[in-house]
Amino acid sequence: DDNGHVSNFVVTEQILVTDAFVSSYELVRGSIPLYWQEGEAIVTLKPTPTLMQGPHEIAMKKHFAFLNSNYGNIGVLSLIDHHGVEADICKAFGEYMKNEMEKNPNILIYEPFDFH
Repeated sequence: DDNGHVSNFVVTEQILVTDAFVSSYELVRGSIPLYWQEGEAIVTLKPTPTLMQGPHEIAMKKHFAFLNSNYGNIGVLSLIDHHGVEADICKAFGEYMKNEMEKNPNILIYEPFDFH
């Protein structure tokens, strides 16, 4: 949305406690912060995502500013399909991430990984 909130957002924390120290690792997962929707998948059960019009850059900036202020440096592993029905979303997200990495090389790492 316009505030950078995504539809799916999950934080998983793993805590390790020993006699010598306490360690915590947090993994944040969620939807891509672009304006997109999935159509109905009546027959195939595979809905087709569609990139919509919207203030993408504003939503992305707010989303990553929130992540950075709450978690520090950000490593993004994108698992979206580079081809097929997800290609438009993948391209838009990749272009934004490339631009942001150039502006903020010390706080943002982006790694697209197409395992489809």
